[in-house]
Amino acid sequence: MIENQALAMGLALAGGYGAALAVKRLKLPSVTGYILIGLLFSPSLLNLITAEMSQQFDLVKTLGLGVIAFIVGAELEIERIRNIRAAIILSSAGLSIVTFGAVFIAMYFLADLPLPIALVLGATATATAPAPVITVIKEVRATGTLARTLLGIVAMADAFAIFLFGIISAVVATMLADINTVSGAAFVETGQELLGSVIIGVISGLFLVYLAKSAGDRKHILVVTLSVILFNSGLSQMFHLSPLLVNLVTGFTLANLARRPATVFASLEGIELPLFIVFFTLAGASLRLDVLVANWQVALIYILARTIGIVTGVTAGASFAGVDPKLRPFLGRSLLSKAGVTIGLILLVQIRFPEIAPMVTAVELAAISVFEVVGPVITRNSLFAAGEATE
Repeated sequence: MIENQALAMGLALAGGYGAALAVKRLKLPSVTGYILIGLLFSPSLLNLITAEMSQQFDLVKTLGLGVIAFIVGAELEIERIRNIRAAIILSSAGLSIVTFGAVFIAMYFLADLPLPIALVLGATATATAPAPVITVIKEVRATGTLARTLLGIVAMADAFAIFLFGIISAVVATMLADINTVSGAAFVETGQELLGSVIIGVISGLFLVYLAKSAGDRKHILVVTLSVILFNSGLSQMFHLSPLLVNLVTGFTLANLARRPATVFASLEGIELPLFIVFFTLAGASLRLDVLVANWQVALIYILARTIGIVTGVTAGASFAGVDPKLRPFLGRSLLSKAGVTIGLILLVQIRFPEIAPMVTAVELAAISVFEVVGPVITRNSLFAAGEATE
């Protein structure tokens, strides 16, 4: 057990880097090494990084998630995705609708869970994880149609997930309150969350557009960019918005309105590797093997249903959009990773529905433990199979 923050941070950084070098020999993505070494250090195994210590690094996790969302938004440059907009929209819609239906049916009819829990798990199952996807894409230098489509889908699918969760929250609140009319409060709250996130993201993006015009020293740009990302995340927490969506919109606004957006994005290159190593190693240290073991039957049904839902839904959406048949099989299976947005939704469940939160939290944490390890490997293999990656 390590009780010193500096030692714990050093262990996460050095351990994650060493693990990445080791898994590369097995042709696995670096992010898998980060997560696995974090799991080894976690309370579930060696307990070198305790749960309390991991919580003390919430600022690092917040910054890491914000930078990742910012980069994902930057990849949605309209000119670059003009020919795949239909693929992104329809695939994201297919993912959300089919995954929700598959998980809800599995939880309610196969796992025999109460209706409110089945509905909430169906909604949270639609959330993906941009962080592992973008990290793997950058690592293997993938720049083709598959890579661009994946980045677009993870961005839009999470926006859909936030909206869907708000709708389901309204229905579940009615059920738990045992009243006959559906309250519109949750619907209003969802609209405020989405609209507020977009507004703050656009304002922050416009500020960075102005900065890019008079860009000077890259180090100064880095300071301002990190300040904006942290400012976005802080405001999101204060006003119950989505930090992922706010920073994503900021990156999107900058990429599409600035004349020299590359100047801002290039400033992040120097800190990306150490930040991502610590971020994913701490994510691994937060995984709970005991939760997975205690709820393995329900978790297994959930994992299988979510996998079937995502692969089927994305493939169907891609088919309607006319995506190249050679790429369709790679899209859905590359989007299985699960973390950031899901954790945020779990926190909302714990606040709004404490009576059903224990089961929802247990199943979701168990699923995260599996998808965060397996997902990046599948994404990497898909990019290579599609011929878009390089060693």
